[in-house]
Amino acid sequence: MHKNFVRYALRQRPASALLDTEDGQRKLRPRKSKDTKAVEVATSTVNQETVFAIPELLDLITQHMNRYDLQVVIRVCRAWNAFWVPYLYSALLLNNYKRTRKYPSLWTYGEHIKNLHLTTIKWNNILHILDFTTNIQSISLRFSPLTFAQFQEFITLVPRVRFLHLHFSQANFHPWDRPLVAIANLPNLEALSWEECGAQTRIDDLLFLLKSCNNLNALDILNNRIIEELQDAEEIAPDLVRVDDDGWENTALQSLHWQYVTLGPRLTFQDESAHPHPCVRRLFKHIPNLNTVKISSIIPISALDWAYILEGRSNMQSIDIQAPPFNRFDRTYAPIEGSAVLNTIARSCSNLKILELKSIVQTTDQAFEQVMRVSHGLRRVCATNTQFGDLALMELARPPSLTGSRSSIYTLVDLELSGCVQITWHSAALVLENCGKLRTLNLAGTKAGTIDLFKGDKPWPCAKNLEKLQIDIQPVDFKPRSQDVGSWLTAALPAIPHTPYSSEENHLIRDRLRSLTALVGLGLKGQAMHFEIFDDISFAPGLRKVILCIPSDGDFYGYQEVRHGAITLGKTIFPDWIVWANTSFLYSRLDIVLTANKDRDYYDF
Repeated sequence: MHKNFVRYALRQRPASALLDTEDGQRKLRPRKSKDTKAVEVATSTVNQETVFAIPELLDLITQHMNRYDLQVVIRVCRAWNAFWVPYLYSALLLNNYKRTRKYPSLWTYGEHIKNLHLTTIKWNNILHILDFTTNIQSISLRFSPLTFAQFQEFITLVPRVRFLHLHFSQANFHPWDRPLVAIANLPNLEALSWEECGAQTRIDDLLFLLKSCNNLNALDILNNRIIEELQDAEEIAPDLVRVDDDGWENTALQSLHWQYVTLGPRLTFQDESAHPHPCVRRLFKHIPNLNTVKISSIIPISALDWAYILEGRSNMQSIDIQAPPFNRFDRTYAPIEGSAVLNTIARSCSNLKILELKSIVQTTDQAFEQVMRVSHGLRRVCATNTQFGDLALMELARPPSLTGSRSSIYTLVDLELSGCVQITWHSAALVLENCGKLRTLNLAGTKAGTIDLFKGDKPWPCAKNLEKLQIDIQPVDFKPRSQDVGSWLTAALPAIPHTPYSSEENHLIRDRLRSLTALVGLGLKGQAMHFEIFDDISFAPGLRKVILCIPSDGDFYGYQEVRHGAITLGKTIFPDWIVWANTSFLYSRLDIVLTANKDRDYYDF
């Protein structure tokens, strides 16, 4: 609140609210409660310098302020300016920065900058920025072409950095330049994200980084190729780092993320059926305290590699695995052996809190069931486009046999199972009836959303907590179309008919949806979807975004008329909202996709 407004409010205080005291000062009258008993008003005040001298309290206050709020409060008075200027300039983002442009005065506020994000900036301008920002703790450098000599100098200019994000759009360095060895000179480094598209990284350089940085607890490697050794390494660079595999461990590293990483050819242990890849074996041997693994689009990796990565990881809390994008014309494509991964997880990782397996085809419902049976504290489960089915979902939502026993029904918050065509309403009903803390539920592309799910009188305990819901309203005899059929072939297939329910059944579905009073985002589609199911938004005051995909009886030539009619109806359902409509022919049928946003703020679910 502005200082002048505070003074004005104090001047306008009615005189009847003040009481004269013996020392001539005036204080507030004791206020009276509803039972007519007087309540004493504390006369002592706390000086603002005393309050703001507590760093924890100041941090808590600042968490509720955006950048505009900070720009306002620093203009209230000099004291507030001194308190909040460090927070206003704690993070700075510069894109295409040049000395001639008028950016915030680095020479005045540079000492307060702790987080620096630089994008597409030339080397001489980077030097200019780092001259005035001496207290950098986190720095992100993206798309800046540097030579290896410049990169080495850059590392020496940020000796106290704790979080480092480096993204190069192309391989700037030669493999024998050893950029990771240069990064190993940062003693306080806690998190590193390294992305050099198309580059090769020696496993010894990576191990040298882990051995040198004892505080490193998070490592991200993206768009890279990890190899055992360079060709003709002895001739090109005889001084390459060699790391002994015995006698050391990095006990600080807890999180590892590989994305679009490939493994080079085997030079040792060439029998794939008997030994894991040497790079996998050497790396994971030295990180015993790993509790978070995220591996996406890595080629190739065998069942033995997965077993070596996950075996004996009883402290593992988060596993996120995503299959590489399928390319039927790529002969090097190697699908992930999902069942082998799940069997290893069931044997070794019983304390999981987050499990995400995306687009992994080679799985079974029984393998997922084993993991659900041994994991009793899951908070998030994401198994999109897999064989996750009723067996696994029933095991996940099953109440414990003994009162007080651990079970995921007490901890599950997010459940995303889109594209799991084996899921029916039987298991989905158990989730809604038993998982009271559920906040996100995605059952799009499943067989769960039939009328049987919405029938009955059993309450849904999660109704007061569920914020995001995506589900397909499907007929009872719904049969999903094969996942092998791509959208580019659907024109040659017969159109899927629109089979809506009766008005009485639509009202049953609508009444169930109206019980979800905490909804923020809602997505409804399916062969049985109809506007009659959703015609009111008053039941969920916090609703911000709704997506309705409704089949239409029109054809291709009349899609514009159908679209305009949907927009008109949408504005009736969502008054004062931002409403627009598109058309889709994904299932050889005209579908109307109606999207409604409460405001212009971006919200995704």
